[in-house]
Amino acid sequence: MNKFILSVCLLFSFIIASKGSDITRIIPLHKGIVMIEFSDGHINYHGYHQTAEDDVIESDPLDIKAASFCENYTIQSSDDTRYRSELHPLRVGRKSKSNGGSMKCDEEMSIAGRCNSPHVLRHFIYLELPFPLEQGKSYTFSTGNLAKNENSYTFTFDEFQTPSAAVHVNLNGFTPESKRKFAYISHWMGDMGPMEIDNFGNPRFYVVNATDNKVVYSGYISKQKDFQSGNPDGKREDSPSGNFIAADVWEADFSELQTAGEYFVVVENFGRSGNFKIDADIYRTPFYYVTRGLYHHRSGIELKEPYTQWWRGACHNPKLTPGFRLRYSHYRYMDSKEENGPLDEVEALFDDHVDCSDMWGWYQDAGDWDGYTSHTVIPAFLMTTFEFKPKNFSDGELNIPESGNGIPDLLDEAQWLLNHYRRTKGPTGGNAGGRIEGDRYPANESGKGHPSYEDIRPFWIVYGEEPLLTFIYARLAAQYAYNLRLAKAEGVLGKKVKAEKEAEIWHQEALHAWKWANENLREGDSSLASIKAQRTNAAAWLYKLTGDSEYQKEFENGIAPVKNNVSLFEPYKWGIWGYVTVPDSQNGLNKLLQKELKEVTLKFAEHEVTDAIENGRSYRLGTAQDKVALQGHATTPLVMPAIVAYEVSGIQKFLDAVYTSCDYMLGGNPLDMVWITGMHKNSVKQAFNMDSWYRKDGKKEIVPGIIPYGPQSECDWMKAPNGDCNAWGWWDNDYSLTYCYPHYKAWPVHELWFEHRYAPPTAEYTVHQNIGPAAAVYGYLTTPLSK
Repeated sequence: MNKFILSVCLLFSFIIASKGSDITRIIPLHKGIVMIEFSDGHINYHGYHQTAEDDVIESDPLDIKAASFCENYTIQSSDDTRYRSELHPLRVGRKSKSNGGSMKCDEEMSIAGRCNSPHVLRHFIYLELPFPLEQGKSYTFSTGNLAKNENSYTFTFDEFQTPSAAVHVNLNGFTPESKRKFAYISHWMGDMGPMEIDNFGNPRFYVVNATDNKVVYSGYISKQKDFQSGNPDGKREDSPSGNFIAADVWEADFSELQTAGEYFVVVENFGRSGNFKIDADIYRTPFYYVTRGLYHHRSGIELKEPYTQWWRGACHNPKLTPGFRLRYSHYRYMDSKEENGPLDEVEALFDDHVDCSDMWGWYQDAGDWDGYTSHTVIPAFLMTTFEFKPKNFSDGELNIPESGNGIPDLLDEAQWLLNHYRRTKGPTGGNAGGRIEGDRYPANESGKGHPSYEDIRPFWIVYGEEPLLTFIYARLAAQYAYNLRLAKAEGVLGKKVKAEKEAEIWHQEALHAWKWANENLREGDSSLASIKAQRTNAAAWLYKLTGDSEYQKEFENGIAPVKNNVSLFEPYKWGIWGYVTVPDSQNGLNKLLQKELKEVTLKFAEHEVTDAIENGRSYRLGTAQDKVALQGHATTPLVMPAIVAYEVSGIQKFLDAVYTSCDYMLGGNPLDMVWITGMHKNSVKQAFNMDSWYRKDGKKEIVPGIIPYGPQSECDWMKAPNGDCNAWGWWDNDYSLTYCYPHYKAWPVHELWFEHRYAPPTAEYTVHQNIGPAAAVYGYLTTPLSK
């Protein structure tokens, strides 16, 4: 019998190099149940100038039937007398899911137009032991002929050294000031159901210094959420009983621990967590990765050393990209009812007399590469964080091309899109480019491994100047001018920066945009809800910047229907957030209105973030109770409403929710996943990023700083032509769900992640829904930088 001595002193388990159906982990949940993880194989993905046909699937599937028999597993021990003779587990449980799929269709299985692209699977086998493991004793687990790599594994069960798959914690770490520091204990075991630990009594937990292995804090775990009797975490159709975890959740509360250091949590009867740190500036790392993720999604420039190792050519820039041009259409994007305007109407309004050569420089997304009005939230998020924490950011910290100009890099990144809109104006001076796209001009070479800078579509369309985008630009320009003046007042600008001159340029940009937008409203525009909201938002920021009472009057008139109705808050939030943070000393400030809007700001934050936590949400994840689990629900800290609420009220529950939500995104979740590519060994590995897939140097790693949409339940937007939810192909997450065992409807929704790079509903992302908001939130939790 081959022997392999498994080292369990490493975090989360020893990872065995595998090719085919191999055991990759053996790890206890607790002393009564051990989990064995099998991998059926992997996919060698196609790359630069290759096609889906070049995907190579290496798979040697686990014999599921054999893996379900207790007789195929034995446990023996040399120092635990109860296991002196080989024993079989009492029960075997299993859950299985995809661990990635190919873009290649399976010709043998494809019927009725179905692609049926093959996937490789991961299997989690749960062994209920005849006797509980004993502290300090060694055990040998044998798996017969189930795996190719090894069939016998020995480890010593030591709660202070043995990782547990049931103990979850923020693997980035905590700030000393955070008043809510928890590790969570939970696990869903597939067809064996939720992990139950009520019979363990009241286990103790310990926080251990990772440097000297000394206990620095201890306590007893307590139940945070009962799966059967607790309130739903969200929509019942998304997850079993509306519970994102599908199991009881217990917690280890070490909120009192404030001493800086590196630690891990040990739970009696279970084992230990991964390492984490307590450090005042612990959020600097995720802020750095995610904000540089925005840099990696800049369109129109070459990404190169010394700013990044992920080289990419200049894409979609008429001045730099060979054979590429932009064409101007007078069609207004605000008039479109769909993602794109009707092509015949758009083309009928082409005007090649308009020079589009400087209209480059937006942000691109995963594989779309085009520009949207929705991207305008990115500078708004970044500037809001800077306004709250101006001393937390510096010039040069992000290593971007603007580093060294004397302006904090966070403001430089906020200015990237503003500069694009400043250049992208129509013949009469209004902002154009609410949509920039080439969707209806497919390239003959599409799908053949081309990165963005080799996009050979003959031209893209720049949609025409319009009031809606111009009102938004007026707000953003005013906010940037305000931030520059704030940066000067706070002493965070370099000596050579002519702050007032630069701020005045943006001040004038805001005034011009406001004037143009108001003077170019067509019949019916003023009654549009979108125009009403963005005009009101712009008025708020122009008042905040200038103190001119005329703008405040415009804001008062526009905001009247909203101030007592939280359901109308969302489209007005940037204006409201700007107004509630106007200093008390501002000329003519309507303090009664500000007070009323602060109250509705708190109600909005409660609905969007804290109500779910107060309702007993598992792991204290803050998102709206009624929010559907998709597009970042499990991966992105969508908590800016709570940040603003805390800033205007000082109420601790809002800040607590920001911290506990970030805990969830940074490893304190059932998958132990750090939802930022490249940051941590437990980081998400795959994402829909074609510039990473099709690198000339052949490297396969995904560019750092991406946060994918992540887990979601059934019936995404990639439906079959007949309307069925399952399109039976690599692009559809519903197809990935068919590989789940038990049936996907039994799975907790936040475990429905498959590292399947090709499916947009889960592996895609956008800069405005995921990366931008996360950069702002993680940045907010940083600390002031010393000079």
